[in-house]
Parts: sequence; structure tokens; C-alpha cells
Amino acid sequence: IPLVKGPKGFGFAIADSPMGQKVKMILDGQWCQGLQKGDVIKEICHQNIQNLNHLQVVEVLKQFPVGAEVPLLILRGGPPSPAKTVKGKADKQEISGSSETIG
Repeated sequence: IPLVKGPKGFGFAIADSPMGQKVKMILDGQWCQGLQKGDVIKEICHQNIQNLNHLQVVEVLKQFPVGAEVPLLILRGGPPSPAKTVKGKADKQEISGSSETIG
């Protein structure tokens, strides 16, 4: 999912979850179109961030200048949503999860 950094950031908040940094809320959808509450961020700009803690992920996002387009690889869905369509490749390492990459 390509995101563009706006003057106040990327327009979403993240929080720790057992699977990694999860999108807690969308603050300004203009900058994070395609991102949904509950998405788990796996990669930022092709860098795996699953082993980083919350503050480290925030620092990675802060380093990009305003106007930068930053691709994210996210994990969406899971056991409760079998009817979801997967765009992209399925990630076999995740238990009953699906990986989406757009762009």
C-alpha cells in the first residue's frame, strides 16, 4: 500500500499487538488511503519491521520527509473473515493470515 506523508504525518496511529504494530485508528484518511483499522504493518519501504518495538517503528516513519511516498506491506484479515478477497500473494508463514501488497 503506498502512503504519502502529510504535514502532520501519515494519518494513522499504531499500537503493539501480538502480531506486530497494528493500525489502531485512522486519523486522516487523505494520507493513508487503502489502510484500515486492524491492519498489521509488516514492512515499511521494503524493510521488515516485525521485530521492532513501537517506538522504533514510530522513528522509522518519522524519518521520511513530508510528501514522501512510502510503500507498506500489511497483514490484513485472519480467522474471523474467511470471505475476504486476497489481492497479492498469500504469506504461508502467518497462521491463517493473508498478506496484501498493493503498488
